Amino acid sequence: MDKNKHLDKISDANRGKDCIAIDDVQKYFSSIGIDMGRSAVRTRLSRWKEKGLIYRIARGKYKIASSHEFIQESDAIIRKCVKLFDSEYDDLAYSIWNTKLLNSYMNHIPINSFYVFECEKDIIESVFYLFKDNGLNAFLKPNPELMSQNVVSDKNSIIVRPLISRSPSIKVKNIQFASPEKILVDLFCDQETFYIYGGSEMNMIFLSMFRNYTINYSKMMNYAERRKRHKELLRFISEYIEPNFENII
Repeated sequence: MDKNKHLDKISDANRGKDCIAIDDVQKYFSSIGIDMGRSAVRTRLSRWKEKGLIYRIARGKYKIASSHEFIQESDAIIRKCVKLFDSEYDDLAYSIWNTKLLNSYMNHIPINSFYVFECEKDIIESVFYLFKDNGLNAFLKPNPELMSQNVVSDKNSIIVRPLISRSPSIKVKNIQFASPEKILVDLFCDQETFYIYGGSEMNMIFLSMFRNYTINYSKMMNYAERRKRHKELLRFISEYIEPNFENII
């Protein structure tokens, strides 16, 4: 990624800070003899954002883009799920991801991973049977007992559950994957489902993803609010992950 020379110097001048703001950019240009108003700064920030050099994490606050891109990879099961779903519900929203992507952030790696497929609650039962009838190892909203006895012990298990409206997603090759913001919030909110990713493992996952990827904090906290866990997540992140988090957002 080609970084703008001014942006590199702004980053150096604000090393140790969690993000850069309009005032930081304005102060930098003033230090090199360029009088730039706030409107012009916003335009400059917008251009950098369009080029992928920075990401907005909250209103008026940005982070320098990481060289690490959050990658969701498809496989035969993901492609089969999406193909089956699109054959019946091509115009409806869904989200899919595989918990395997969390393995590199954990101290104790689970033997098996599982898939999470979400769609509108009115059709989840039909989608569950669609998957089962086509040879997929699907489970409909499994309870904790089913999670521990079947889902996490079986290979290639697929959880089918309701999709919360406006869930953050990433589209890759026409597949709607869960975004990192959604994954983090769901891990925090659904600890009965993701119990093997809880406790110290969840702390490690949050820390690693915050450090290695550009997480859109506003998007993450808006989704947490729709899940009615905004305050709890804010406390968790402030206590264990990012002490200054409340000031950033």
